[in-house]
Amino acid sequence: MQGTDVAGRIKGDVSNVPETQTGTVSEELWLEQVDKALKGAARETLTRKTEDGALIAPLFKREAAARPRELRPARTAWHVSSRIDLETPGAAALQAVEDLQGGASGVSLVIANPLDPRGFGLPDATIDTLTSAFDGVLLDIITLRLELGMASSTPPSQALQNLAAVARDKGYDPRALSVVLACDPVGDATLALQTGADTHDSIAALLTEREAAGVSWPVVCADGRIWHDQGATQGQELGLAFASCLEMFRAFERAGLSQSDWAQAVSVTLVADADQQATIAKARAARMIFARILEVCGVPQSPLKLHMETSWRMLTRRDPAVNMLRNTVACFSAAVGGANSLTVLPHTQALGLPDRLARRLARNTQSILMEEGHLAQVSDPAAGSGALESITRACVDAAWKVLQAVEAKGGVPNAAETGMLSKLLSQTSDARRAKLGNLSLPLTGVSTFPNLTEAPVQVQAPAPEISDLPFSRLSAPFESLRDAADAAVGDAPHVFLAPLGRPAGFSARATFAANAFAAGGLRTSEADEAPDLKALVEAYTYSGARLACLIGPDALYKEQGEEVLRALRDAGCTYLYMAGRPGAAETELRAAGLDTALYAGCDLLSLLQEAHIRLGVAAATEETAR
Repeated sequence: MQGTDVAGRIKGDVSNVPETQTGTVSEELWLEQVDKALKGAARETLTRKTEDGALIAPLFKREAAARPRELRPARTAWHVSSRIDLETPGAAALQAVEDLQGGASGVSLVIANPLDPRGFGLPDATIDTLTSAFDGVLLDIITLRLELGMASSTPPSQALQNLAAVARDKGYDPRALSVVLACDPVGDATLALQTGADTHDSIAALLTEREAAGVSWPVVCADGRIWHDQGATQGQELGLAFASCLEMFRAFERAGLSQSDWAQAVSVTLVADADQQATIAKARAARMIFARILEVCGVPQSPLKLHMETSWRMLTRRDPAVNMLRNTVACFSAAVGGANSLTVLPHTQALGLPDRLARRLARNTQSILMEEGHLAQVSDPAAGSGALESITRACVDAAWKVLQAVEAKGGVPNAAETGMLSKLLSQTSDARRAKLGNLSLPLTGVSTFPNLTEAPVQVQAPAPEISDLPFSRLSAPFESLRDAADAAVGDAPHVFLAPLGRPAGFSARATFAANAFAAGGLRTSEADEAPDLKALVEAYTYSGARLACLIGPDALYKEQGEEVLRALRDAGCTYLYMAGRPGAAETELRAAGLDTALYAGCDLLSLLQEAHIRLGVAAATEETAR
């Protein structure tokens, strides 16, 4: 397989799965009822699109001709892999034993990597460190992932040699162990290009040590987390992960590794997030793409070794208990999608080094779905679902286009050097940020239903700063505002809610406005009914607030809005909001002093950032200014 040939040989489609049949009588009757309910609105209002542009319809017809795909072997459970990222070997060993006794069937032992936004891990992978970390661990009955990067203090090839030596010292035959060396030389190289980090080692060195140890372990990993954490869509994550896989195949060829061993020398790691359908589709699509790549490269077909990890990007620092729900959906989706092994990040991972309770909850999330939900008892349960079959095909197509585009640039290194990858990911991140800002992509507990009185969550150590890395969690911009508001000196920044009329007329908008401002850490006054304008102005003056927001029904905005706005402005209010759209009265209301309308669909993030500036609250991080 020559690199110049691959770009030309992957121009075709991945598969020719027949399209869903439509037009049955029952569908026509259903559409008639839909049209009646819509009362003239277009049917397209019921559809949405994925971030990759795939259409999500309100109804899909079952694909009767579809057959279950070969995911995991039938009725075989996935491996519950517990993330062990503690910073001392003794603590790591104790946690590994506890998790294995508590239901895990494998561990992901993390060696600290400066290019990993999750942080933490053992300082090195020396023989002494690994010997202590595996104290009490029966290596012959578990699956072991050794996670490290090309910038870790111990080069991956040396770590492989040390691991084989430790196994022999403990009386195990390394060849009989189930081990995956999870390092991505290609992805780490692109990060090093962006950050200036020092990397060492090579794929050739890894293959040399693999041969010297006489093991058949996968020694390189096409890691989708690297791209997901930079903002990639499902399709982009897949496409870039498999583009990295092609780079590894080229390195195998240069090193003289037999093609029959290529598939065994590589593994793939993908992210499972709270988008249930997309995660299921991504896992299923990965096997289709891998099979196609093996075919065009002339490599014998072999099952994909697919590990999945729940998304770090989706985790929130505020109201982290909601992360348990996100993790449950992600875990369910990865299991249904056919992951061979799965790691659930503890729900407090974004805050710092998780404690024992958080780790136990992460482990038990998998155990409950496996043992009580029986998810491992059905092979490819998504087969035949019109929605999931359609989304899987769309995911394959999106990934294949990204792969083709990268290959057209000459591969991942060239695509990175030309700025193609950073441009692609930044465009995606900007589009997503707009959805986060206007709440079309809501984050429960952060941008919607925030709780300003939540109790702090305990972690063993705070999360490291990652400002030098091109990664960001979805909730970071809102959390930066919350952090800044919490750190404000003196009275907590707040907004006065100016009610018009009776509570029955303003309560709904009072709740909406309070939640909206709370997303930025801004407290609001109690919306108490004011008997007259004088009492309302006195209440505002007593509050000490500099910002105010009108709340009330549209009819009273039209009747009293101008007078109230002028009165509040005369009383010293520096900026005036109104909950709801001003409508036909906008010109008059703005002339009376209205500055900004706060309504569902507005750019709430920008509104809150501007409010912080007006209040003189310094943002906690650079995220706020973006």
